[in-house]
Formats: sequence, C-alpha cells, structure tokens
Amino acid sequence: MDKMKIEVQCPCCQARLIVDGTTGTVLWHEDKKPEKNLPSMNEMIKNLETRKKEVQEKIFNESKALKERSRILEEKFKESMKRLDKNEDIKPIGPFDLD
Repeated sequence: MDKMKIEVQCPCCQARLIVDGTTGTVLWHEDKKPEKNLPSMNEMIKNLETRKKEVQEKIFNESKALKERSRILEEKFKESMKRLDKNEDIKPIGPFDLD
C-alpha cells in the first residue's frame, strides 16, 4: 500500500514541508530562499568609485609612511655614526680578553 504524502507551505515562514499522511511526521523541510535584492547599476558604480578612492588614499598614505620611515632610519643612522666617532678611542672587548 502506497503511503500518502502531503505537501504543505508554512503560513509563518513560507517553508515547504512534505508530511506523511498516515503518521503526520514531517519527511522533508525546505526553507524559503531569501530574495536577493541586487543594487542598481548606478549604485554599483558609486560603490566601485568609493572603493577605488579608498584604495588610492591607502596607497598614498603607505607611500608617505614609507618615505617618512626612510627619513627616520637615515637620521638614526647618522646619530649612531656620530656616537661611534666619539667612542673611537675605546677598544672593543675581544672574546679572549674575558678570560
């Protein structure tokens, strides 16, 4: 004997249910797929333009920071060279001198 299957749509969540007619148990439950609202072409172009501006700004800031970093490293190097010149009279300690 064939079992009777009933297909029902939930009034609350719009899910699709397949129910066994004799026992009343749910055999299959399928949620309603959400509808995707795609933005218009103008909105997508605006989003791309803003993202492009953000990327360009980020690249500009990074290159500026890199130049600044280079300048700071150069100043540190010059300062350490000055200190090295002052300590020229001091002989470095050799590993065998520690014995």
